[in-house]
Amino acid sequence: MSQAERYPDVPGFQRFSDTSRAAAAQVSDVETIRQQVYDLIAGRAEGMTADAVAEHFGCYHNRTSPRIRELVLKGLLMDSGERRDTRSGRRAVVWIRAVLPLPVIEDPLVAGQLRLLPHRDGGGRRAVNAWWFGVVAVVFAVGIVLVLVLKRR
Repeated sequence: MSQAERYPDVPGFQRFSDTSRAAAAQVSDVETIRQQVYDLIAGRAEGMTADAVAEHFGCYHNRTSPRIRELVLKGLLMDSGERRDTRSGRRAVVWIRAVLPLPVIEDPLVAGQLRLLPHRDGGGRRAVNAWWFGVVAVVFAVGIVLVLVLKRR
């Protein structure tokens, strides 16, 4: 199985970039960094931007941002829907611990179609809310059917 096929369990890279592929192969402490990033964001109810995470660890954004992306694809973090200013003055996604067990996204292309790639437009939270609405609607409908069936007996 190739490195690209094992993403997000191993560091990703830009498909047509030899330097990106080489950089991904050199990341040796990815599990440690990923766990530290998760622990930091999950421990803050107000969430954090990728820039704030990098600032906290005293490293560059490109060291922590890919770990956030991997955690999103694993269903552990999600877009809060909030945006905050970064150190450069640009608006950025505020990431939070996933409030429900989100589905693990095996294929990033499928994830984009499901709109569970929050870094693009905040679609992750809307998709999760729509999913929960569907679950609640089904449970409610089943409950009504059970009440009607039990009343007839």
